[in-house]
Amino acid sequence: MTMFGTYGEDTLKLGKMLLHINEIKAFAKDRGHYNSVVTNGSALQVGGAGYVLLNVINSLINNDPILEQKNITKLIGGAVAVVAGRLLRKANPNYRPIGKRFSLEIL
Repeated sequence: MTMFGTYGEDTLKLGKMLLHINEIKAFAKDRGHYNSVVTNGSALQVGGAGYVLLNVINSLINNDPILEQKNITKLIGGAVAVVAGRLLRKANPNYRPIGKRFSLEIL
């Protein structure tokens, strides 16, 4: 109702929301789906970045060269952990993307 007592259009519309099948990009995961910091890659990303940062800080405190032959393999190991965490996050999203594993069909 408007301020004059008549019916009028508002920003709220009741009824079915019509979507074309091409407009749907993903579905939410099921209710109660467990997504931990291990499965989404956050633990690897934080752990790898923390290891690299701690290694650099310890090298600076001890006046050791940061890119020394012994130290470079440890830095690469931390960087590999960060990249593995990113790949794990990309492989396990919080939604179900429509594409390779999930598809839609009009019945």
